[in-house]
Amino acid sequence: MEHREVKTWSGEYMGVPYEIRQWSFSDGRPVWNYYLFLNELQLPDAFPKLWLRGKKLKLGDRMTKHVYYEYDKTIIGNLEWHCGCTYYDKVSGHDGAVKIVKAGCDYAHLWDENRHYDLMEIEHGMMECVESLHNATTVLKRCLYCGEYVTELNEKNYCEGCKDK
Repeated sequence: MEHREVKTWSGEYMGVPYEIRQWSFSDGRPVWNYYLFLNELQLPDAFPKLWLRGKKLKLGDRMTKHVYYEYDKTIIGNLEWHCGCTYYDKVSGHDGAVKIVKAGCDYAHLWDENRHYDLMEIEHGMMECVESLHNATTVLKRCLYCGEYVTELNEKNYCEGCKDK
């Protein structure tokens, strides 16, 4: 059995959860990816158009079915990804839970070959992408006390209703 080591860094930038990953192809070439987790409660204006219906595609002679999402026709396609968004997945919301879309990009394009990237460069790219999200739509902030998404927080990152707690 072959195993692949994956290094993962995660956090929030401007209130948007993210994940950065580094892994290697079988020949040892490193690959970087970053992902944003887009939450329906945090993006009330944009999210309804982000929960996409998949389109089934036939790939090859064996009629392998693949589901494709036309995320490039949404706000996701207009964000500042490294060479465009290359990943879309519905990671929560199928059974009534809060809907969350994981969208991301990779640093494994032809023009990335023989280029060395480090965590700071990938983090900077992720930050530009999050900033472009904030420029494109309303992104609510999460109160650290009650967990509600609101437009404004105080210096303790509490909403108006929790400010005296």
